[in-house]
Amino acid sequence: MHDWNPIDLVPAVRRLGLSHIGCWDDLELAFLPGLNVITEIGSARGKSTILRSILQALRPVAGFLYPLTPSEGAAEGRIAIEFMYPSISHRLVIPDVPPVRDSGAVSVGQRMLETLRTHLRLSQVGMGLLIDEDITSPLDTPMYREAVRLLNEATCQVICVIGSQRFNPGDFPSARVFACTGGSRETAGMEILQSGGVTDGGQ
Repeated sequence: MHDWNPIDLVPAVRRLGLSHIGCWDDLELAFLPGLNVITEIGSARGKSTILRSILQALRPVAGFLYPLTPSEGAAEGRIAIEFMYPSISHRLVIPDVPPVRDSGAVSVGQRMLETLRTHLRLSQVGMGLLIDEDITSPLDTPMYREAVRLLNEATCQVICVIGSQRFNPGDFPSARVFACTGGSRETAGMEILQSGGVTDGGQ
């Protein structure tokens, strides 16, 4: 079993379809090649399921600690992914990652911000960075402002989950913003709060 990793690099995703996965009976999402933010209205479910679905479809035998299964009452679930590019040329380099300075105890927020910086530094065109709210929620206000700056300047695709308590649409003027709605499987839905910047062919 592998622990759930709240940040991961994957091939950039153009479209995602979920049928009978978690609270999603039928969900279709089209992502920008740039910044995409997933939030919620109220205490809606299903945000992290979107990221975990992408990872489980890419690595079906990885043995995640929290594997996805078909929705209750469904015989099977389906994850469909269309990638942004037909092929990716990936450079393997020795990363130049400065260590977090140890000035006594390093906070969880400092570790999360450095993790975000490192992944953005390692990302390349054609790649997508999946970021769950476990990365952004421990950040104090100054660190969160820095994370917002980094996300807006990212050169790869980003699909980032940010909880409603912290989300401010003005922070991400060029992002496509999705909002999960409903607090149960029966009421789960998705709204697009903001269409975002320039799309990539056919979205």
